[in-house]
This record gives sequence, C-alpha cells and structure tokens, in this order.
Amino acid sequence: MQELIARTQTTRAPYALVSSNEIRRDDITIHEFSAEFNQGDLHRVETPRDRIVANCRTGWSAHLNIATGVITHNDAISGAACGVYTGDGVRSAEITEARNSPHGLLQKLKIETVGGLTRTYEVAPNGAILSESITDPAGKLRLVMTAISVSDQVPTGDLFSEPSLAKSVVPLELKEQASEPPR
Repeated sequence: MQELIARTQTTRAPYALVSSNEIRRDDITIHEFSAEFNQGDLHRVETPRDRIVANCRTGWSAHLNIATGVITHNDAISGAACGVYTGDGVRSAEITEARNSPHGLLQKLKIETVGGLTRTYEVAPNGAILSESITDPAGKLRLVMTAISVSDQVPTGDLFSEPSLAKSVVPLELKEQASEPPR
C-alpha cells in the first residue's frame, strides 16, 4: 500500500483530469469542478477558489487564492497537491479492492488519519486519483470527487509556471459539466 501512495505522489505520467465534486457542509452542499494536470515532476490543480502549481520532486509550489489574487509559496501546499495527502498523519492504510475500468485496474485505498478522517481513493495505474471521498470523525460524508474527463494528453502551453496561475486552463464546458448537481 505504501507503493500505491508513493505512485500518486511521484508519478511522472502525463495526465489531465477534470472532476465533479460534491462538498457537504452542515448547512449547504456545494457542487463544483476541480482539475489536475501532471507532466513529469510538475503538477497543477484548479478549483473555483484556488490554482496551484507544484514541482512534486522538489516541493516547490505556488498557490493563487483567486478571491484575493494573492500568491503564496508553501511546501505544504505541494504536499497536498501531489497525490494522496499524508501530511495530517496516517493511523492506518489499506487497499480494500480493485476493479477494472476503461483506465486500467483501479485500486481502492482507504486511509484513516490521526485526526479521525477517513479518506478513500481510487488510483489508476499511472498514479492519477480518479475518485476520492472524505468522511469526518462523526461518520458524515463530507466530500465526493469523481473524475468526469480523463486523458493522457496534457494541454500545450505554459501550465506549470507561477505566471500561468493568472489564467484557468480548464475548458468552460468541462467546468460547467463538472459543477452540475447529479440528477
């Protein structure tokens, strides 16, 4: 299972994925997109609130808070952007199942954190995370993420530099599709 976690954190495989996210808070449920792009050591994450570029090998990262326009540099951000997040302490981890998919054999990883969160991930052979869920210590499901578009082709152009944070690289139609509540 450590090998599976490491695969998500160190993959050099090119991929582009857009996901649909359902964020459940006590008072509201939010549906929004997220996107990830990976090429070699470089990784990019986008949500409606944030854009992050990171070098997953060196730990360098730049994070743009879209609401404030402020860019910060913080190695903890690259840790959260690059694969399965283990920065909050792992109490237990296990591979619970595997299933065939159009993207190859997906392995389902379940992690229980020191703080009581339960995270599950479905990991593709190339290290891309195609689904994720987070359950809080009280057993409430707080996040469901499902990839809706997956490609081994990364868009061309500047995606991984700090100046690239000024512009989204996610196509509008995918943002809209991923942000739709399920029917």
